[in-house]
Amino acid sequence: MADDKSPVGNPPSPADTEDDDQESPDSGKPKGVSHESYQKVLSEKKKFQAELKRLQDLEQKRSEEALAEQGKFKTLLEQREKELADATQRIKESTEREVYRSRMSAVVRGLGVADLSDKWINTVIASEIDQVEIDDDGKPLAASVQKFCEQLRKDWPEMVKTTPPNMPSGTPQGSKPNTIAYADWLKLPANESKKWNKSQIIG
Repeated sequence: MADDKSPVGNPPSPADTEDDDQESPDSGKPKGVSHESYQKVLSEKKKFQAELKRLQDLEQKRSEEALAEQGKFKTLLEQREKELADATQRIKESTEREVYRSRMSAVVRGLGVADLSDKWINTVIASEIDQVEIDDDGKPLAASVQKFCEQLRKDWPEMVKTTPPNMPSGTPQGSKPNTIAYADWLKLPANESKKWNKSQIIG
């Protein structure tokens, strides 16, 4: 008795196998979605991805521009700080020069020496002029000027031993620089006595 065998069915053709190896345009399409709808979704997805890429590129560009602007601002800030420092230094130097002139002028007047030699001004006095105290406005204090001048006379007596202007050497003088005793003034020749002011004649 022959064995009954159920039909196995026809084997797949080579063409069917080749079709299975190729990806269909609708390979990712969910079941129940029409081809047209699926293609529309794919198109929208591509547009969305392109727009997302554009926005990401724009954000990167803005970040790079912001960094560049920060660099410019830093450079500008450093430039302004340097200008401020230079201006501050110029003001300081100008103030120091003005204070020096004020101190020196007050000391020269305080010494009462006419035509004081530059060698005294630029050496002895200049080296110690900072001892003269000043007020908040940079003006020399009278008491400090007087004390400084007294110390100069003590330390450098030859500084104040000068001849009054337009007077011959050996002309008698009073006890103060640029003054003359009245008795000595009377002994002067007429042309010499006229060179003295009343404020310079003592006695």
